[in-house]
Amino acid sequence: MSTARIATVFFWVLLPVCLPAQGWEWQNPLPHGLLINAMAALDHSRAFAVCNNGVVLGTWDTGLTWSPQRLGNTDLQDIVRMGDGSLVIVSGDGHFFRSTDDGATWPVAQRFQISQSVYTSDLERADSNTVVCTLGGAMVAISRDCGQQWERVSDAQLNGEWPRSISAQSPRLWWLVTLRNTFRSNDAGLSWERTTDSLPPRGLQRFTFVDSLHGYQLRDGQLLQTSNGGATWKEMDIFGFGAVKSVAVGAALGDHVFCLSNGRYVVNASPDLGQTWNISLTESAFQDAEAMCMLFFSGERGLVAGVGGRILRTSNAGQSWDIVHGQGYIGSIAHVHFADAQRGLALTYSPTVLLSSNGGKRWDESIPIPDHTLGAFDDAPSGRVFCVGISSSNAYSLYSSSDVGRSWEKIGPLPFTYGGSDPSAQNLIPQSLVALSDDEFWISASYGYMFHSSNRGTTWDTVRVTGIPGAQDFAGEGFAAFPSGLLCYAFFGRIAVSTDRGMSWEARGPSPSSSLYSATFVNERVWHVISNGRLQRSVDAGFTWSTISTEDVNLYHFLDENIGFYSTLTNGSEGSVSWLHSSSDGGQSWQPSTLKGRADWYGWFFLDRNRAWAYGPGGLIQHTSNGGVLFTDGLARPSSAGLLGELYPHPLHVGGSANLRVVLSTGGLMQLTLYDIGGRNLGTVMTAPLPAGEHVVPLALPATLTPGSYLLRLSGEGVFAVRRFSVVE
Repeated sequence: MSTARIATVFFWVLLPVCLPAQGWEWQNPLPHGLLINAMAALDHSRAFAVCNNGVVLGTWDTGLTWSPQRLGNTDLQDIVRMGDGSLVIVSGDGHFFRSTDDGATWPVAQRFQISQSVYTSDLERADSNTVVCTLGGAMVAISRDCGQQWERVSDAQLNGEWPRSISAQSPRLWWLVTLRNTFRSNDAGLSWERTTDSLPPRGLQRFTFVDSLHGYQLRDGQLLQTSNGGATWKEMDIFGFGAVKSVAVGAALGDHVFCLSNGRYVVNASPDLGQTWNISLTESAFQDAEAMCMLFFSGERGLVAGVGGRILRTSNAGQSWDIVHGQGYIGSIAHVHFADAQRGLALTYSPTVLLSSNGGKRWDESIPIPDHTLGAFDDAPSGRVFCVGISSSNAYSLYSSSDVGRSWEKIGPLPFTYGGSDPSAQNLIPQSLVALSDDEFWISASYGYMFHSSNRGTTWDTVRVTGIPGAQDFAGEGFAAFPSGLLCYAFFGRIAVSTDRGMSWEARGPSPSSSLYSATFVNERVWHVISNGRLQRSVDAGFTWSTISTEDVNLYHFLDENIGFYSTLTNGSEGSVSWLHSSSDGGQSWQPSTLKGRADWYGWFFLDRNRAWAYGPGGLIQHTSNGGVLFTDGLARPSSAGLLGELYPHPLHVGGSANLRVVLSTGGLMQLTLYDIGGRNLGTVMTAPLPAGEHVVPLALPATLTPGSYLLRLSGEGVFAVRRFSVVE
């Protein structure tokens, strides 16, 4: 991209992980970067793991090696072994698969049509023949013949409430947790009653019972224990390292209890039923990805699995763990760059840099600058690459590499520090870097700041957008600098433009009221933005604009004035589909092609119109050599079922509240999740059933949010939408 001198702040989009579709091949992590949701043991050596996109992994040697099978494109959510030796799998869209030949084949036993597949489906074995399921958060189903036939529990018995989890305390005593209440059945699910005892449903996630007397309860991420059948509960202290998400305990484990969390420590282990606890496995094994589930063959041998298809194995009760599946880096990928078809690098949200010399078929991990994470990136016309690095003490420096990331030279410190002492320039975050040459650089930062050096970083001039209300309050949405002296700094709704290297500024853009959350500048005349969800184009340096997409866009890229791409994500009968569109006439017309399965992408790097790399969370790097094209045979396209509209007031002030407009074409249980711009999950801010139509949703965001850019993700059955917003002082 050195010829056009383009710098962009990418709009991070958080989508589910899957196997690759034809046209895109997985390059990292290997084996394929799956999302493992659950595991079950067939005996003391054989086990199965179920994954997104229809994949079942099987092991016959206590997890040392794994073999994949595929059951279609549906997301597999849970698996259980029945008393007759059969295995039952449930998917998020209502499929029940059953194997009677030790996992060799998986015919469909039954399917329920559900329209609100929101929560993960959850299987619980009650006795040797009976299994009960909370299906997609939409219903409860019971099988009394080892999963062959299923009956639905009437909504009337559950007051029409949304089931979250189910547990069998005994073959006849079952517990059901919904969003608002706890239900109990004393007759193996024939009838249900809402409890009125000391089990308030608020924060309750699930029960896990060892026998009729001993069990565990997860409430607001805390672990509680009972030894008297649930009459009283005792809170257990497991160091408080993150919310507990699951617990493993039972006769096979002896006196061991294992708790899986999503905080600083992944697994806590107790050898004495919770009296004392040890840290068994830290999150370093999953980098900044996430562990999802665990399985123990015995008190000594166990497995932990999750994002990136990673499976870790212990043979000594958690004293040590080995990676047995999902090799490769599985943290989030921040940027990918290839100098040519063979030599490339990938920056991560950590000190790790991934390097490839064979087009991405193999990636080697490297930490070239200890204690530094490389961020904002650009390549100069010479081919030399430059990065902004930040140390653990929040000091910024500029680095350069002449060998595509193999070695790095420190050019020098930058004239700002995150959390600096200057009240007018505190918490500056570099947004974009432009290397006009090997000696001249522009760096854009938050709050309308930018820094310029024409002597290879020896001295720096500070420039700030002035005279345009709002430009000083936001992190930049896009930045470009050109040799002519033209500067373009995009912020919420507008683009600040200077033709004299920052001496004076004027506002241009689609509309002062538009929701502009991404901008790129092909050259000094041709600009693109995402405004109010649609892709817009200007060919006269931002004075006039035209909309060139008919649907909401999550990612886009233009190689030059004519060749461009954009993608959307919809949800249809075969699961999530990422629709890639290409244009060779500057967006006047678009040719759609389908990427079957899910594309978990933060961004793209295009070497040319055919060769590209896509990257994202879980270490995801995919490659296409044909522009991502699968076919263009006019498939029926499902329409998007959800839209996140205006957030007001905007920008949002620290500690403030806001209202969000949500438009739904289909109703169901909806969840709003908050992320920072790096993709870190900051928690759920809303979970509620919403009918089809337009809604104004009040939001109470954490008071701990600091100024910067954030993302709201709306998810539900057939619904996926992301909205970016800013927080200011």
